[in-house]
Amino acid sequence: MAAELLNISLSGIKIKDQFALAVGSIIECSISIPESLTKEIPFSVKVAYCIEDKGDGNYLTGAEITRTSEQLWVNIFLGVHDFIDASLRISDTT
Repeated sequence: MAAELLNISLSGIKIKDQFALAVGSIIECSISIPESLTKEIPFSVKVAYCIEDKGDGNYLTGAEITRTSEQLWVNIFLGVHDFIDASLRISDTT
């Protein structure tokens, strides 16, 4: 299932999706950047929390990254994510 990626770091992720996930469960995930990279990056996470967003009925989930087989691709994705995030912040202030 697809989820909206809200935040990512080397140690964890925060996502928003339609389904509640059990705290403590291990979830297999993948990230792809269709516009710039066609490679998917597989990794596993352990769910730390899952709360309902009262505004839209979706769920906010925070999870610890427990395994990735391609650290280089994760680092590339983080660089792209940080660049986009910084660009959006700059455009919001101008």
